[in-house]
Amino acid sequence: MALLFAFFLIGRQGIAGSLHKEEVSSTTSPMVVSALASSFDYYATALDRWLYEASNPVISSVVRGDVRPYEHVVLRGTIAQFEFTATRNGVIDTRVYNAMSGWDFDSHVAPNLVPPQSGVEAFFRGDPVITRAVLVPDATIQVQPVEGEPKPDSHQADAELKAVQTIERDIRADRERGVELSGGTIRAVVSQPMCTSCEAAVQALADRYDVDIFVIYLHHTNTAEIDVLRQARKEYMKSLWNELRLRRIAAGTSTEDQNPPPTGEVGDDEVFATCPVPANLRQRAMWATTASAAAAGP
Repeated sequence: MALLFAFFLIGRQGIAGSLHKEEVSSTTSPMVVSALASSFDYYATALDRWLYEASNPVISSVVRGDVRPYEHVVLRGTIAQFEFTATRNGVIDTRVYNAMSGWDFDSHVAPNLVPPQSGVEAFFRGDPVITRAVLVPDATIQVQPVEGEPKPDSHQADAELKAVQTIERDIRADRERGVELSGGTIRAVVSQPMCTSCEAAVQALADRYDVDIFVIYLHHTNTAEIDVLRQARKEYMKSLWNELRLRRIAAGTSTEDQNPPPTGEVGDDEVFATCPVPANLRQRAMWATTASAAAAGP
C-alpha cells in the first residue's frame, strides 16, 4: 500500500498527530480496490472456516435462514485496512490491520449451527504482520455519540473503530514492554466515507499517540470501484451458500424445496466482472457458478 500513498502524499507535509482524508482518485483506484478486496477476503476466509465447523455436526439440518445473519455484514459491512508503520527500538516496522464492521460470528448464532469451542480468533489466518482488528473492552478510545443519530448504538462495531482500538492496544502493549516507539504513520483505506463517530475516533488516535494518519475512502460517486466490491461480495455469498447446499446433498438431504438459492440483492445471475482483486476472489466466483450447476443436477 506504500505506492498508493506515495500518490496521496505528493504535495503534502505530514504533521505528527494529524488526520488527512481524501476521496479515491483514478490514479489510486486499482490499489484501493485491491487493498479492500484483500481485507474482505481475510474476513471471508475465516467465515468460511467457521461456518464449515459450525455446520458440520448438523449439516443435514442447516437451512437458508441459518446463513442470513451473516449476509448483512458480507454484503453491506464497511471494509477497512489500516497500515501502521513506526520505528520500534530503532527498527522500522509495519503492521496491517484488517477490519470489517459488525459483530463476531458467534454473537448471533442460528439455531441449527453449533459454535466451535475454539472461538472465532482461531479461524483467522495467523500472521506476524497482519492482524484482525477487533473491539477492545478497555480501550481509551470509545465510540462517540452522534448528534441526531436515531440509533445511538449503531456505530459500536464499526470497522474504523475496531482498527483504532486494536492499534491503540498494540501501542500500549509496546510501551508496557518498554519498546521505544517513534515516527508513527497510519495509511488507511475505507470502503465508504467515515461517519462522524469514526472520524472522531481516528482523530483521537492521532492526537493521543502523535500519529500521522492518512485515509483514502470510496465515495458514492465511485460507482465502478463500488460495483467491483459489491460483485465480489455477492459472489462470495453465493459460493458460501452453494457449498452448504452441496454438503447437504452429499449428506443425503435435498435442499431444492426447503432452501432456494440466494435471490434478490445477492444477484444470482450477475456476471463477475474483471477487476483488480486477488485471484482467490475470482476463483471463488467461478467456483460459485460450477457449484450452482452441480447442485441443480443434470
